[in-house]
Amino acid sequence: MKQISYEHVIAVIEADEFQDIQSAFQGFIIEKHMWILTEYCAGGNLNERLTRPSSEEMNIQWLRQIAAGIAYLHSCRVVHRDLKPENVLLTENESIKLADFGLAREYIALKQTKAQRCDGSWMTTYIKYYMQSYCDTPDWMAPEVFSDQYTEKADVFSLGVLFFAILEREFVLDKGERYYATFDMQHFQMLQWQHLIKASALHFQVKHKVLKLCKR
Repeated sequence: MKQISYEHVIAVIEADEFQDIQSAFQGFIIEKHMWILTEYCAGGNLNERLTRPSSEEMNIQWLRQIAAGIAYLHSCRVVHRDLKPENVLLTENESIKLADFGLAREYIALKQTKAQRCDGSWMTTYIKYYMQSYCDTPDWMAPEVFSDQYTEKADVFSLGVLFFAILEREFVLDKGERYYATFDMQHFQMLQWQHLIKASALHFQVKHKVLKLCKR
């Protein structure tokens, strides 16, 4: 991450590993930890900021900056895997910084394999590479991650969730705290047709609003 440098991705100033040795019943347990020093973002996180009104121009700025940050990460072959309003930070002038790369990893789009021809010779082929580790925060997680077979496009789903959070400001309350644009996969699987029709209409409204904003 120290090699990544982009205006809308949090800058990592320093990072290192350390070991925590704890005594156990039959010996010692060694746990590895990492500390990361990043730039300071005085504006807090997006989840907190969404509790207050913002102008249409500011919403457009956020949409563009988040999309640009994700596009940059993917161009560096890095998938974030934990995009949500709490992991989007704001500077003092409310510019976006994508942050919290604890679940991020490098990825490859295609995996090289070898296949044997009928004549006994070998040829190189490429197949689509899928990540399989279950991670991310479930309430903002792309549906395909639940099946443990997904690509960097899982970030694109989370991008849509962030867009929805900014434009619609829908939230759930948990212990008095607001959490914007959460996605409950179990609830989604139980939706009846009338709810799906309503969701489709809402999707059209959000899509229309995004397209309208992007034309400006």
